[in-house]
Amino acid sequence: MDEIIKREDALFGHISKLIDEAHKHVKTTVNTTMVYTYYGVGKYIVEDEQQGYERAAYGKK
Repeated sequence: MDEIIKREDALFGHISKLIDEAHKHVKTTVNTTMVYTYYGVGKYIVEDEQQGYERAAYGKK
């Protein structure tokens, strides 16, 4: 009986570790994707404000 409990505990531990690692991987992937997305949004805004110039018009003042 004790052997069964030990095996179940080990199985639960392995499964829990696998799920935790998957959660960490998903968080890292989402965070990386958000950084690239925000960078892209910022780039579009800067390009729109500058309209092809090196600096936006308000930057001259």
